[in-house]
Amino acid sequence: MDAFEAQGESVLMVEDDPRVRRITVRRLADLGYTVADAESGPAAMRLLQRDRRFDLLFTDVVMPGGMDGIALAREARRLRPEIKVVFASGFADPKMIHAELRAHGGVLLRKPYTARQLAQSVRKALAS
Repeated sequence: MDAFEAQGESVLMVEDDPRVRRITVRRLADLGYTVADAESGPAAMRLLQRDRRFDLLFTDVVMPGGMDGIALAREARRLRPEIKVVFASGFADPKMIHAELRAHGGVLLRKPYTARQLAQSVRKALAS
C-alpha cells in the first residue's frame, strides 16, 4: 500500500470552484478516501450535521456564502472535536491561517498543489 493511500477514512471536501472541487474529489477518491463534497461553508455544515462519519475536513479558506474556511473549521470542530482539517489557500492572509493552526492544529496546503502534495497533506493531517 502506498504511504499516502486511505486507511478507511472519509473526507468532506469544500471548494467553491467547481473545477477545482471536481479534480480534488477525484484525486482523493483515487487514493481510496470516501469523499463527500460541498460548494460552500453552509452546505458543508448541513452535511456535517447529518453525517457523523467524516474524519477530515478539507476546505478552501476564501469562499463566498457568508462562511470562510476558518469559520467553517471552527464550527466543524465545535460539532466534531475530533475532526482533522486541511486548509487550502492561494489567497488568504497567512497570519489568519497560522493563528488558526496554532490554536487548533491542522495543515495548510498552498494552491496550486500537486496530487502528491494533496496526498501528503491529507495523510499528515489525519496522522496528527
